[in-house]
Amino acid sequence: AVEKAKPGTVCLRHRFEADPALPLWHGSRITWSRLFLHQMLPDVDWVISADADVLFSGDVAALWELRDDRYLIMPSKDRPLPWMKWNEKAIAWHQDNGCPIRDPERYFCVGLCLLNLKGLREEKDYDPIGFLKQHPEPIYPDQSVLNYLLQGRQKILPNEWGAFSGDDNRAIDIARPFALHFVSDAPWKRTKVTQLISEPVLWWHRFAAETLGWKFKVPGWWWRRALYVFLKKNPWVVGWNSRLRFHFRNAVEWM
Repeated sequence: AVEKAKPGTVCLRHRFEADPALPLWHGSRITWSRLFLHQMLPDVDWVISADADVLFSGDVAALWELRDDRYLIMPSKDRPLPWMKWNEKAIAWHQDNGCPIRDPERYFCVGLCLLNLKGLREEKDYDPIGFLKQHPEPIYPDQSVLNYLLQGRQKILPNEWGAFSGDDNRAIDIARPFALHFVSDAPWKRTKVTQLISEPVLWWHRFAAETLGWKFKVPGWWWRRALYVFLKKNPWVVGWNSRLRFHFRNAVEWM
């Protein structure tokens, strides 16, 4: 559950309707809003921008204190799938469309980021509309634009901010504030045999129970338990199937 902010801290949630002048992406205009927050919030210097599938634990003020005026964006790292060096699909799109990413290892995820709105208003080369006119269908709506336009002006957040649910997150100290981005191992999409019960999924269930009073059982718990026990006894199967290894490596002994 999200705890109270530190004394003297004021948290403001900004709500606004998507500008009809913005282009559509998968039927949504609000997806693009992150690109134009410096205009939508002209009196705000910094914001924390987070996707709806980000779960915060602890005091979010710990993230707010990381602000650094030397950078225009402080995003979470876009961690590739275990068998990839980086997000190969995104890097290839940029290369093919004449807007290459100079350092693919610094390609970032904007699902959680600190945005320096004051700095963006002062940055003459920050022109998302110009980029979108030249590349009207980027592979990712806002992420593609920000990665290209803000190259060299970013600082990646520590791993505990914007951790991916499908990663091995055992190094995260859950006693300290952190944020978890449910990008792949999502508790509301347990439809595949490879989707075992993982610690991030249990965190989400615990959050829902403590804050919303939801009480429900994990779907398909019986066959997940049977499969988990089988894989524990036959680890060669996990090594043989890359997709299964992706989900299994973050599973915990929850039974």
